[in-house]
Amino acid sequence: MYRCAITNKLFPAKDMQVDHIEPVIPEKWGRKTKYLGYNWNELLPRLFCGKENLQAVSKEAHKAKTKEENAKRKKK
Repeated sequence: MYRCAITNKLFPAKDMQVDHIEPVIPEKWGRKTKYLGYNWNELLPRLFCGKENLQAVSKEAHKAKTKEENAKRKKK
């Protein structure tokens, strides 16, 4: 069993995922930024980050966090 960093509940390994604490795509970029228009010099270090920016979360919590981040980007 593994503890979700967001909910603090225990889950079996099959229900866990690794999440970037700071999103790979910053909220400040918004949804208007096209895939190939991203600043790759900023994006790649965020994608291939150190373990200090990673956390173990349940699939359910990860989905909710991603949905919230996308909603914030949509407002930009």
